[in-house]
Formats: sequence, C-alpha cells, structure tokens
Amino acid sequence: RAHRAAGGGARGGTGGAAREAGRKRRGAGHELWRDPGGAGGIGKSTLARAYAEAYRGTYAGVLWLTAGTRQAVIDGLMGLCGPLGLAVPEAAKEADAQAVLAKLAERGDRWLVIYDNVEGYDDFKGLVPPDPCHLIATTRQGAGWPGFAVMTAEVLDFATEDGAAVRLLMETAGKTDGAAEARELAEVLGGLARFMPVTTFA
Repeated sequence: RAHRAAGGGARGGTGGAAREAGRKRRGAGHELWRDPGGAGGIGKSTLARAYAEAYRGTYAGVLWLTAGTRQAVIDGLMGLCGPLGLAVPEAAKEADAQAVLAKLAERGDRWLVIYDNVEGYDDFKGLVPPDPCHLIATTRQGAGWPGFAVMTAEVLDFATEDGAAVRLLMETAGKTDGAAEARELAEVLGGLARFMPVTTFA
C-alpha cells in the first residue's frame, strides 16, 4: 500500500526528536534488515513499520509491500501507479514494474519503500527503486546482497523506564532525568538499537 506523507513526523511529543533522527539518516540508500543467525520471530516487520511511522514525514510517501515472490514485488509496485499518475494494469508484468520505477526516477521523489519478508535477492533483482528512494528489505535470508548495507535487527526493552532502550537513549543524551520521555521515544523507535545513538531528545 502506498501512502503520501502528510508531514509531522512521529507521534505525540517525540516528533521533533524523530524528525531529527530522520534528517540524520537521509543519506541512507538500500538496507537489508535480517534476523541474527537467520532466526525468525524477532519482529523485523514490526520494526520496519515503526521506522515508517516515525520518519514518514521526511519522505514523499511510503510504499509497503509483501515481497515473498518476484510477482508479489511486481504487483506491489503497482501501488505507486496512482501517486505517479500511471494507469493500473489488470495483470501486472515485469514491464509494468519497470515503467513505475522509470517514472519514479523521472520525478526524483524520495519514497520510503519497504519490501517485507523477501525470500531471496533474485525475487527483486532489477526491481530496486531508484535514488533518491530509500529501500528497506526485511528477510531471514542472506548475509548480504549487492549494494545493500546489512542491518541486523536488535530490539532493546522499552517496556519500563529501566529498560535497556531507555537507558541507552539517556546515556547517549548524557541525561539523568527525563526517563518517561525517553521511554516514549524508545517506543516510537520500536526499541531498535541502531537508531538510538543518532536520536536525541530535549
């Protein structure tokens, strides 16, 4: 599903901090989020969704698609037809997906595109959104793919103000108070450890 950004960044009182984190990550291109050791159940999709919700205001829009097969990727890319002013084909083919990507490149909009639950690189090889788009592919497979930075999902506890995610945020900010606000921000970030060091809160 494709959603254009309505602005505003993250929810609640943490919007400024989330927007700041998003600005610091604007150089990101293509990322592979995988489970440690290829194990399932760590919540990569949940983390990707949390990232999309927190930083959607820094993108022209967000496209989320389930990418279990190559045809699923092709079908999912048709979600951009409306925003890009293209007709939606009755039965999408590879050429239709390439037309969508070409139009996206022509416009130069920066979309966040999430390919969720990818089985293998061949399922979307040649179907990578053009720069300056930011592609996140979640998978249980692979140690790395061409042109992708490998990001292993590590979720820290943010259920309480003593949680590891909260402590890391406060240590990074050099603060000894504000645990409640830090816990709220950790929740917005989904407890994803790799966002903590680039995130600040007042």
